[in-house]
Parts: sequence; structure tokens; C-alpha cells
Amino acid sequence: MIDRELNKMLENLNIDSSFTDSTYLKIELLKSMKLIPIELLEICGLLNSIRNKFAHHLEADSFEKEPIKSHMNNLRKHYKCFYPNSKDTYGDYDYFRGITIATQTMIIEYNASIYLYGKKIREQSILDSLK
Repeated sequence: MIDRELNKMLENLNIDSSFTDSTYLKIELLKSMKLIPIELLEICGLLNSIRNKFAHHLEADSFEKEPIKSHMNNLRKHYKCFYPNSKDTYGDYDYFRGITIATQTMIIEYNASIYLYGKKIREQSILDSLK
């Protein structure tokens, strides 16, 4: 879901996201542009790492065991940024789900701004000023 939103963001910047299937490379490209907060993209990276561990490591069958556990510990630190009044009583799955939803929502919101930015920089007057 987040990868789809990252693809839309790149398309809004007139960048063909088909250059790679790697979510990691898309995140790194967006980090280098410095258009959205690096912390948000770091969370995207953590979510992507957790997803990849489950997808590519047969031994990864729980949020509570390595290799997922260390990523979850980092994710818990970010969770408090989104939900500062939250009690620390949720299981790892609930943390993962909550921060995934919050991150996706924030990416969608930034994407609206990126769309307007991309539209503006493609205006003929801007392009003419670059010549």
C-alpha cells in the first residue's frame, strides 16, 4: 500500500517509477529530494524492512522474534510520535497496523502537496525561466 503511494508521489514529480520495483530505492530517491520529512521516509523504510523479512525469511513468523523484533523496537519509538497519548499496552501487530495506517495517511497528504508542486514546476513560465 505504501509502495503504491510512493509510486504516485514519484509520478507527480514526473519521475517514471517503473525504473525499479525496489521500495528501498524509491525511498532513498525521495529522501535525496528533501520534499517530505526524512522521519516519515525512515518509517516507510522500517515498514518495508519488516514486510521483506516476513516475505523472504521462512523463520520470520512472529513480530516478537528476530529478525523482526529489532525493527519493531524501532517502530515502537516512532509510534509515540503518531499517538502520544497511547498507553503502551498494545501488541506488536497492533503497533505495526497503527503506524502503517498513520504513515500511509501522511504519505497521501504529502502527495497532494507534491502533486501541486510538480504541476507548478512544469508550468511554461517556470520552464522558460530555466533556459
